[in-house]
Amino acid sequence: MELASIIVFVLLFGVIAFTQLMTRFINLTQPSILGFYSIVFCFMAIGLLGFGESESFKDRVGYIDFLYALLLHIFFLLLPYIVCYSLNINNLKLSSNTFRHANIIRPKNEKLIFVALLFVFTLIFIHQLIFLPTLPIFLLFQNVTGEELALAREDSFKLNDSPFVYLWHFNRMIFAPLVTLSAYLIYANEIVSPRRWQAVFIIVTIFACINSSLSSALAPVAMIFLMIFLIRNYSLKKVSRQYTALMMVVVLAFPILVEFVFSDGDILASATNTALKVFNRFSIETFDRTLLYFDLFPYSQDYLGGSTNRLFTIFTGNEFYNVQNYAFLYYVENIMGDQLREHLMYGSLNANFIGYMNADFGLMGVVISSAVMGIILTYFEMRMMKLEKNIFVLSLYIMLVIIFWKMMGTQPASILVGHGGIL
Repeated sequence: MELASIIVFVLLFGVIAFTQLMTRFINLTQPSILGFYSIVFCFMAIGLLGFGESESFKDRVGYIDFLYALLLHIFFLLLPYIVCYSLNINNLKLSSNTFRHANIIRPKNEKLIFVALLFVFTLIFIHQLIFLPTLPIFLLFQNVTGEELALAREDSFKLNDSPFVYLWHFNRMIFAPLVTLSAYLIYANEIVSPRRWQAVFIIVTIFACINSSLSSALAPVAMIFLMIFLIRNYSLKKVSRQYTALMMVVVLAFPILVEFVFSDGDILASATNTALKVFNRFSIETFDRTLLYFDLFPYSQDYLGGSTNRLFTIFTGNEFYNVQNYAFLYYVENIMGDQLREHLMYGSLNANFIGYMNADFGLMGVVISSAVMGIILTYFEMRMMKLEKNIFVLSLYIMLVIIFWKMMGTQPASILVGHGGIL
């Protein structure tokens, strides 16, 4: 079993390395959608090496199926991009190089468009402040426990049946980063009044972070700073280690703050714990969570046939099945050995999307969904490379890079529709 794990690990990195040699799709200063996802995917693959708690993974019932799924997933996901780049379909090779090295074009009405986007963002933000029952972020500065914070987040967002919840989510995922990145690019390319636009950028970033932190979730705020880091890299010929280290600290600033509030240690200990938790979340924990879906299906329960996603149920006619909640409750009771306290009852076990596809259709679902997403992301890449490189196109491209990174924990259909990827 250990030999099989090492072979799969080598093959996974071999496929990614081959794609890199063919296309140069992994580039820190000029990231591609599939390239950035592949970097994050490599962290999850660390679970194959058997470090720490991952040593026991090989004894689980779905482990062999999971090994097959990992190989099939990365092969069929990257295959469309390799083919299109190698055959230069839609002139992908030339257009991608041209886009990455071209200067940003300044459309005449860019500031008017920016003001319109800012108005929409502000309107939805104010609406959320008025109608949200509780603002969990403010509980961080009160004497509350982690359980109380989790319950407040559940009541305000997940259990809130208001249709405006989707609007607030869309504002957090689309408009907040879009106005932030657009403000930065206008400031970075402004000649007449750069100081004024620097102030606009700082103010917009502050309010975008406030909007993204209202639920006290850690990822949305970190994502905004990560997008700023990536979009700034487009103007740099070389990224220094010092600059990268500084940006990683900035990206993790809000998670460190939350860790510090609920810990008895100092800020340095909180920063260290946060860094270890983030690494573990993207590596061993994601591997463990995704593997669980292969343990459960079909060994504890039959395949669900498209019931895990509400969009699928429209076509299958099946009743929606909250597989993330089912897996979470199973994980808490049977793996963690914990009691199901109130704040845990509505929890979700996020995993790489191949886990959800396996729960629905088995390995065939992994193959088909990976191939379909590979085709979609390759098309997005070709489409974006053909567009005029202005501040809004570049902002949307960076947003796509981050949005589809979320395939590590979200259904592809949810990313395309609920997270605005298809727009």
